[in-house]
Amino acid sequence: VSILVQGSKNRITNTHHNHSGSIGTYAAFNMFHADESSISNCSASSVDTPLSFSNTSNFTVDNFKGYDVVAAATVLTGQGVVIRNSEFKHGGAGVTDIAINNTNASGKNTFDNVTLDGFHTGFRVNDVPARVINCTTLNSSFAGIRKTTNADSSLELHANDFDNADPFELLRMDSTKGTYAKTSTIFNSIPVNLFWNIGDEVTDNVQTVGQPRGWVCTAAGSPGTWVALPNL
Repeated sequence: VSILVQGSKNRITNTHHNHSGSIGTYAAFNMFHADESSISNCSASSVDTPLSFSNTSNFTVDNFKGYDVVAAATVLTGQGVVIRNSEFKHGGAGVTDIAINNTNASGKNTFDNVTLDGFHTGFRVNDVPARVINCTTLNSSFAGIRKTTNADSSLELHANDFDNADPFELLRMDSTKGTYAKTSTIFNSIPVNLFWNIGDEVTDNVQTVGQPRGWVCTAAGSPGTWVALPNL
């Protein structure tokens, strides 16, 4: 049974939803036309999706835990959604599961200090602005973040730690609209595409004693100028 959140100025705290047995094929917290509301210190386990937003605006989720889940959150026609200080761990047999799917959002949403563990893709966004800051992906099988379609939408990435040899799949990204401020990533070589800012660092996914531990961007550009970091 889902917890339906509807209407304005709702406050949900210390509520925990656990589905017994196999993973339930529903959203634990279903936000529908829920505006100027919040969820804090809540959790969900063994469900398809802990958080689902539909026609929702200005909604904040703080300190949420989701374990043994197929996805973390799905945003359908929502804007002003903020998910922060939260963590989600993948469960089930799916091998293409996306943790946070923001592709149908109707406006800018923010994801701050969110940890995603074991998903195929951490974040997926396309033709709407999004802000992803201080986030971490672990044990991803594909990429930390994937951006597709509209090249003109703004994607802000700041101080994230995306894992996997290919942390980004940014397709048709307009480098003049996207910002990457001091982003830390793991990669197998110096970047050869995308726009990078001074101070961005890439850690070599193969750590070898006597070899540089990675590279730092010293001149912004596509892909910019990169200098090796000190040897291990």
